[in-house]
Amino acid sequence: MKRIITIIISLSLFTGLFAQQDAIPYTLADRDRLIRVEAEVQSIRFEMNSLRSEVDTKIDSVHQRIDDQQALLYMGFSLIFGVLLFLLGFNIWDRRTMLTPLKQQQDKTLEALKEMAKKDSNIKEALKKASLW
Repeated sequence: MKRIITIIISLSLFTGLFAQQDAIPYTLADRDRLIRVEAEVQSIRFEMNSLRSEVDTKIDSVHQRIDDQQALLYMGFSLIFGVLLFLLGFNIWDRRTMLTPLKQQQDKTLEALKEMAKKDSNIKEALKKASLW
């Protein structure tokens, strides 16, 4: 069995050595084919470069659109934030202007009660309990 395997391996090695002895002729037709293949490869390279430049310009335009939309988004948020701050300021101003007349009326009412307390001891006691006298 070992002899058969060694004989098969030896024969396969020797036949492989002799298979490369024949010269492959290079004809003019082969040369012409090679020239055509090189020309096609060059045209494909040119097309790939033109496609690459087109893709680059489209990507640049997409980036520009994204930048424009981002700027618009920032302006929108700034506008909303500004309006909110304005409303907050207006609300505070409105509360203060509304409370000023009420405070003046309260002061007048307290003055009137103090005047009444000088004549009536019950009112005077009530103002003392409320810590207003």
